[in-house]
Amino acid sequence: MGDLRERIRHDDSALQKLMEAIPGYPGYHDKEVRRTADKVLRDHLVGLLEETRSRLGRLQSEVAQAADLKAAGGLDRVARRMLRAQDRLEHASYGYAGFFDAVQIGPEKLDRLYDYDLALKDFLGKIDSATTAVIEATAEARPAAINALGDAIDELLRMLDARGEAAAALTP
Repeated sequence: MGDLRERIRHDDSALQKLMEAIPGYPGYHDKEVRRTADKVLRDHLVGLLEETRSRLGRLQSEVAQAADLKAAGGLDRVARRMLRAQDRLEHASYGYAGFFDAVQIGPEKLDRLYDYDLALKDFLGKIDSATTAVIEATAEARPAAINALGDAIDELLRMLDARGEAAAALTP
C-alpha cells in the first residue's frame, strides 16, 4: 500500500496549484492530505478486519451446524469483540481543526495518528493469523485457539483506546 500521504500529496490538479498561491493554504492542504491518507488507510484496515471476521463467521456456521455449543459460544464472544473493534476503527477520530480555527493541529501530530494506523495494520496480520489458527484447530485445540484470538482482539481494542486518546489530544 505504501505511504498514502505522498501519493495524495502529488495528485494535484491545476486548480490545486492555483489554490496553493493563497497565503496559508499550503499548510492547510498538507494537513488535509494527511487526514485523507489516514482515512484511506483506516478504510483499508476496516476492510481487512471485515474479511477476517467473515472467515470467522463461516466457521461459526459450521460449528453451529455441528452443535458444538462450547465452541459456538466462544466464537460468538470473539466475533462480537472483533465487530466492536471494527466499528471503533471505522469511526475513529482523526483530529480536526478547520482552516480558520484559532488553534491549528500541527502536521507532526497528524503523522502520529497515521503511524498509529500503520501499527494497527501490522497488528491486524496477527489477528488474521490467530483467526486462521482457530479455523485450522482440531476440536480439542479450538478452545485454546479461541482464547488466543480473544487475547489478540483485546490487545487491538487497547491499541484503539491509545489511538483514541492520541486523537483526542489533537483537537483544540
